[in-house]
Amino acid sequence: MSDTQASKPIGFWGCWALVVGCMIGSGIFMLPAQLAPYGMLGLVGLIVAGAGAIALALVFARQAERTNCDGGPYAYSRQAFGDLTGFLMGWAYWLSFVAGVPTVAMAFVSYLGVFVPGLATNPLGQMASGIALIAAFTFINIRGLKEMSVTQITLTVLKIIPLVAIIAFAIPAGAPANAPAFNPSGQSIFAALTLTALIALWPFTGFEVVTLPAGNVKDCERTIPRALITGMLTVVVIYLSATVAVMLLVPPAQLMHSTAPFSDAARALGPWGPGLIAAGALVATAGTINGLIFTCGQMPLAWPPTNWRRAGLPQCQSTALRILLCMSLLHSELCCWCSPTRAASWAHFNLCSRSRRRSGSSIMSSSHWLSFAIPRAQLRSRASAPRSSVSPTRCSPPSAPAPKCFYGASC
Repeated sequence: MSDTQASKPIGFWGCWALVVGCMIGSGIFMLPAQLAPYGMLGLVGLIVAGAGAIALALVFARQAERTNCDGGPYAYSRQAFGDLTGFLMGWAYWLSFVAGVPTVAMAFVSYLGVFVPGLATNPLGQMASGIALIAAFTFINIRGLKEMSVTQITLTVLKIIPLVAIIAFAIPAGAPANAPAFNPSGQSIFAALTLTALIALWPFTGFEVVTLPAGNVKDCERTIPRALITGMLTVVVIYLSATVAVMLLVPPAQLMHSTAPFSDAARALGPWGPGLIAAGALVATAGTINGLIFTCGQMPLAWPPTNWRRAGLPQCQSTALRILLCMSLLHSELCCWCSPTRAASWAHFNLCSRSRRRSGSSIMSSSHWLSFAIPRAQLRSRASAPRSSVSPTRCSPPSAPAPKCFYGASC
């Protein structure tokens, strides 16, 4: 490995931790209860969602092999379909993470109430806790990519421990009599399978974050695809095993109405079991926030230098620092505004969950249609045009070798 590659701060395990850490968040801790009304068919839906997520990860892995530009989804769409599609993808992707940070921060605060009982009735304390969490991980990301990577690896390993403990305990203690019926919902198999796959797909999101810092990854054309596939397989195995373990430890009637299925399953471990799960949920949400703040600071740096010059900003380390500080202030403001109390936080979470189940299909269908329609129209209009018509921009300084791109485009 060359000296340039060896000096890059993120290696395979850092990439693996970004994949696993950004996927395993608060979603998995409610998944068994959400799938319980559909019985064993819910597990089939989980497998279908996992297979679809693996297929999507393979697409990202293939794209990562063909370019070493920063930006991930933004870079891929811009190189393939032009600046307009890249612009739409970059802003939509970035804004989704900006909104996600305060939401996950309030989820962290709700789990923190298990260890600090007075926090549940103290709105100011909840806000202060959320802002302190955001500030702490913003400071870590300001310190550098190496510090962010070490933190992410540590949190990822810690968040897996409670899930592995539940899985290991279910082997001797799980009761086959607790296994649910195949389809207790009474719906047709196709309808129930569609709903369960949609519900199970949410915890599989976030793996694409690993493609953002390609320029700072050692041997990124090989490391990122390997980390994507390895991390995705790790998450699929953990999700499936943990869901089956909870279903074997908690009776179906109780599981359907449970608000903390993993805590209910952990009660069989002893009085310390629910606390272990709550600590795991705290670590899981903390690791997710670290990845989200990393994305909020890293994504704008992938935009072309011409866009930075138009905005009157230099593309340098001080600009990255300003981005992270501004995002921290914005996240803190959103944290104060959107969920001032624990009750409001859970109401917002339940509303999002119901909206995803009821109108998620139409929303996802519309967004998917737009995502494919705009690039397809652009691709048709450019079919007869030479590849050189794409605006040449670079994602590295002029003195550095030109980064590898695809579709005849420049980074």
